[in-house]
Parts: sequence; structure tokens; C-alpha cells
Amino acid sequence: MPVLTVANAKSAGLAASSSLVRTISFNDRCRDFGELREVILQARKLAGSTPLFLGGTILYQISVGALGILLATFAGTMGQFGLLVLPVLVILNLLSGNTTPLESMPASLIDVMQFTPTIHFVSFAQAVLYRAAGLDIVWPELAALAAIAIESFGLSLMRFRTTIASFG
Repeated sequence: MPVLTVANAKSAGLAASSSLVRTISFNDRCRDFGELREVILQARKLAGSTPLFLGGTILYQISVGALGILLATFAGTMGQFGLLVLPVLVILNLLSGNTTPLESMPASLIDVMQFTPTIHFVSFAQAVLYRAAGLDIVWPELAALAAIAIESFGLSLMRFRTTIASFG
């Protein structure tokens, strides 16, 4: 039985999305892995500092986690939390400046979004990855992320203590 390779499938006119299950020979797998390796190496040629970006990403994850904990204090059950967090996260993502430019938003909406972590992370990531900005340039965004995380954790702690005190 002949082995169907990527090259054979393309020459036979088969689409990559066809329902035909294809078996790729060892040589084609090595070639495809080599192409994947080249794509990964090219993707690493971004302008900015990887440790700075990693640190900012960790700070962003902490601030979003703090926001999630704050939202969880408003929900009584896990289902309510799921229904509460989904629209909040979708709205934060859409209004972060990543998918919709900030310049196209009303000024009042931009002012409100300054209290969310996503807009600061998008600004930080674009500055570090595209313009090779250093810590001396992006520290205000990192400070805003840290402030949002501390404030969200503080509010969560207050609400949690109030809830616990109401049981006792």
C-alpha cells in the first residue's frame, strides 16, 4: 500500500481540510518539523526583552486573578460566578485596545478602561515586543497593573471578611 505524503496529497489536488486521513512518511515528518523549527526561530526575533515581557505577563496574570477573586465574592455559587465572569472578560478583551483601537472609543470609555488590567497589559506588551521598550519606559504600565492587583485583592479581602462575619 503506498504511503500518502503531503507532497502526494497536494499533487493529487486534495485539500488539507479533506476528510481523508493521511499518513505522513518519516521524511515528510522530518521536513515538517524543520519548517516548524524555522517558524519558531523566526518568531523569537521580536524586538523586546523576553525577561521583561515574562515579568509583565506574570504581573498581568496576578492582576486578572485578583479581579476574578473580586468577582467571585459577588457570586453565591460557582454557576453564578461563571455567568458573571464570562461577559466581564469578553468586554475587557474587546475594549483593551488589542482588537479595537483606543482612538476609536469615546474619551469617557477610555477613562473607565484605565481601571482595568487589560488595557495596561496590551500597552505594555506592544511597547516591549514591537518597540523594544525597556523598564524605564513601561514602568507606569507595570505600576498600574500592580496597583489594580493590590486594590482588587484588598476589596476581595474586605468583602470576604464581611461575608464571614455575617455568618457568625
